Amino acid sequence: MITAIAFDFTEVLFTLDPEVRLTAEEWKIFEGFGLFYPDAVFLAHFAQELGVSEARVEVEVRRLVASIYLLKEPDLFEKIPRFKFAAATNHLSYMVDYFFTLPISKHFCAAVSSGELGFEKPDPEFYERVAARLDEEPRNILFIDDRLENCQGAAACGMRVLHHDPLQSLSTEINQYLRDFEENK
Repeated sequence: MITAIAFDFTEVLFTLDPEVRLTAEEWKIFEGFGLFYPDAVFLAHFAQELGVSEARVEVEVRRLVASIYLLKEPDLFEKIPRFKFAAATNHLSYMVDYFFTLPISKHFCAAVSSGELGFEKPDPEFYERVAARLDEEPRNILFIDDRLENCQGAAACGMRVLHHDPLQSLSTEINQYLRDFEENK
């Protein structure tokens, strides 16, 4: 039985705004998303690289995160069944902070980020933390990611997985997965 869904952020719930134009400094920071964990290591790296304070880097990261991402399907939760929902991202914790300012976040009870943990998917401990935050057994969680290696990591930990195609409708994929799951019980 599926009782919870864990969503990756980029290219699952969010996409990069095609209208955004980044400065050279912003581009450097953006390219560092997903490369340095935990958040403190990210801040220290870019403070040194850019010759600014860690506080300035954090301000820039928070501003950048809030300005470059768009929700891919804002009405997603009107189109899929209700479950426990979690965010599970290889992003900085600042992305989670931003996410929880958005109306869509009211549907979520948990979030796990590599920036907070200091390690990333597909590390098995990442998925264990997701299950613990959802207070669910891994077998009851549908993990959705656009990266195959992250789906394979979740499956190895006992989660059910949906390898999302970013060119497809997420709600359609989820509903089809759930129909197929029910038929194959």
